[in-house]
Amino acid sequence: GGLGAPTSEVMRALLALSGGSTVFAATRSTTADGAALIGRNVDWGDGGGRRRPVVAIVRPTDGSLAFVAAGWPLVGLPTVGVNEAGFALSFNFFLSEPRVGMLLPRWPHRRALQRATTVAEGIRIFEETRLLGISTFMVMADAAGDLAMVECIPSRCTVFRPEEDWFAQANHARTEAMVPHDRYRSPDSFLRRAGMEAAVRPPLGRLDPARAAGILRTRGAGPWPNASHVGNLYVLNAAVVHPASRTLWHATSMQPQAPFGPYLPFSPAPAPAPAPRPPLAADAGWEGEDAAREAAAIAEARRGIDAFEVERFAEAAGIWDRLAAAEPPVLDPVRLAWGRGLARWRLGEWEAAYEALAAVESGTDRVDVAAHGLVARARLADRLGRRAEALRLYRFALTHVDAHGEFAAFFAELREQAAAGLEAPLED
Repeated sequence: GGLGAPTSEVMRALLALSGGSTVFAATRSTTADGAALIGRNVDWGDGGGRRRPVVAIVRPTDGSLAFVAAGWPLVGLPTVGVNEAGFALSFNFFLSEPRVGMLLPRWPHRRALQRATTVAEGIRIFEETRLLGISTFMVMADAAGDLAMVECIPSRCTVFRPEEDWFAQANHARTEAMVPHDRYRSPDSFLRRAGMEAAVRPPLGRLDPARAAGILRTRGAGPWPNASHVGNLYVLNAAVVHPASRTLWHATSMQPQAPFGPYLPFSPAPAPAPAPRPPLAADAGWEGEDAAREAAAIAEARRGIDAFEVERFAEAAGIWDRLAAAEPPVLDPVRLAWGRGLARWRLGEWEAAYEALAAVESGTDRVDVAAHGLVARARLADRLGRRAEALRLYRFALTHVDAHGEFAAFFAELREQAAAGLEAPLED
């Protein structure tokens, strides 16, 4: 109301948001004190700095439990939170089919923080809710050390219980009942989950809040900050939760380097509260020369994205060309190639676009970028009158996406384009 925006437009904007999250939950034999611990990166766009993270302490007057939760303005659902009873939850987006419900939802996501004192009670709240509003993976932990996750579509939930005392999660289904609804699972989700699992294993048995913050800063997919990994450029809310002490630490630094700065502690516990936990220190290299160079390159790349979005394609292409020419390189040249090629295409510079996209042929480990880039390069080859080259690239693209059948729905449209391109040059 304060924005003067129609309710329908607000809801459309909220439900159209897409993003990912990368989380781990650990307990008992895996943590230093035997208590549960959650580490979580919320991977969402920040709207060029306009969508800022918010930590809110909520103390209801209706008898509900007080809680602290991280999120951002206009989104009433907590991305991660803990209540005064020591029940914690962490929201991961689920690109299911269906994704949202059409009837007025009951939103158990916040109600669980207001009512649940244990993981068992949190699960019950979700399972008893028939109009959940939106699909989600909800990781739960409590002060007694219990862990679980509910996987929910708008009409029902199933429960995932880890076989060990810890697990990691990104944005794809794990339970047999929910995998058929997981139509749009992407390579990025699998890479982030694998990266989180690899980061958690070495300190198992010694996990504590400081080590959890270190895990959230992990880049295990090569040297590039703009790759699919745990500490990626889209972390808007980086948080560590220790349910037994009712503490949520939240990063104070902003996207695109949010996980790397210090974390401040917050607690919903009423007086007499436990002694406040200390802040978590920033990454040792946070203010070093390499970090400054990386920050400058990322800021420049984001300026290119801003220019592209308002159709200043020449400006965007120039920015990304300069970043691609940097020695030593800071950002992934294959991902830059995709942006450079697309910007030149929009300028009508077919030959330059075709040449810029050459890097995707040797970058097929960037599964999603390569799929888009190969089809785009094939279409450009046709436009340049190089039909034999276009056919080679279309076949390459089909081989590439068919090798990743687990992402069939995600690549369905690209596959259709490549198959059609083999029959005849595609129209723009």
